[in-house]
Amino acid sequence: MPPDWPLIRAIERAVADPRWGGGIHRDHLAALTGLEPYSREFRDALGVCYRMRRVDFCADYVVPGRGSQMPPGAAHARSA
Repeated sequence: MPPDWPLIRAIERAVADPRWGGGIHRDHLAALTGLEPYSREFRDALGVCYRMRRVDFCADYVVPGRGSQMPPGAAHARSA
């Protein structure tokens, strides 16, 4: 199946949102997208985001990846 690009963009926007302090729990991210946290569609979209370096993982948290566009002044989970 081809990637679900609107879902991928929604994941990127949610992870980059400064309200979450640079990372969001996988279950909460899935709830924001209306999917189950371990559904095939959600896992595939996270995989595409990861391969594009838009997100990274820290335990059960999804954090902005090195290729993501963080808004100015947003906290980032990784130290520089």
